[in-house]
This record gives sequence, C-alpha cells and structure tokens, in this order.
Amino acid sequence: MKKQKLLKVISNKYLIPKVAKSFDMKIIKAFDFDDTLFTAVGTYEKDFDIKKFTKDNTFLRNLFTKELPLAKKLRQAKKKGDIIVIITAREHKWWFKLLLWLKRIPYDYVRQRPTTRNIESHKLKREQLIEICSKYKSYYLDFYDDSKLNCDTVEQGVKFATVHKI
Repeated sequence: MKKQKLLKVISNKYLIPKVAKSFDMKIIKAFDFDDTLFTAVGTYEKDFDIKKFTKDNTFLRNLFTKELPLAKKLRQAKKKGDIIVIITAREHKWWFKLLLWLKRIPYDYVRQRPTTRNIESHKLKREQLIEICSKYKSYYLDFYDDSKLNCDTVEQGVKFATVHKI
C-alpha cells in the first residue's frame, strides 16, 4: 500500500506521525501564536477590534505574555527534527522573529499576514500552509490553533493534516 493511501486509512492521530516517520515523510508542525503558544496580547480574541489590537500589539507588551504548555511541546518537536512553522494572522511586524528568539521558540518558517492582504484569517492560514507543504514531496502536517474555524479550514483544505484545537 502506498504511503499516502496508508495515511488516509489510519484515523488515529497519535499513530499517524509514527507511520509517517517510518516512511521517511517530513513531519511539519504548525503552531498559531496567540492563545496557542503564548497568551494573547490585548483583547482582540474577545472583541475582534482590530484598531485596538493594532495599538495593543507592541513589542514590549508581547515580551511579557505568558508562555503556554504547547511551547514546550514545540521545542521537543524541533529537537526530534520536525519542521516547525509559526503561523499567525497578525499583520507583519519586523520584530516578530526577534520576539520568538527572545522567547526561545525555534522555527523553520514564520508566516505573518502581509500588510497588503486583507483576507480572512482561516483562508490566509490555509493558503500559507499549502505553500509550505508544497515544498516537500512527502509530508504529514500537525496544525495547532485555538480557533475552530481555522482548524476546520485547514483540515478540509490541506492534504494529510491533523488539526488540534487548543
């Protein structure tokens, strides 16, 4: 049985990565930032006020957000050799990679919202993950996000993806 077909047949999300590793497939782990790896800055996750979030979203305020348990899992995955993607719908900030470095978050790819793109978050994340996955001949994607809509869109729109709503 071909490895791609085998992954479709297996439904256990804990067994799939082990099978993928045995077939030499790249394991890609994609993590949202706000309320997934660290507490969100400001109140955007509650009130969806983008103007207020833009004002709240400063380097200094982000520096003091609380780390959540998934950040430790991310570091362990990187040590195992998995490909790490940080994917956020936040508008691009020059200091975001510096923030990740200071918070000891290793990554292979970082995707932020381009300043010229006004697209819904779930569609943007799906599009960006498809672009990253297309770089690999054979892969398996684990996606972690606190938004059900983001998870549903990635699950339906990206092949060989398992989503984890946090």
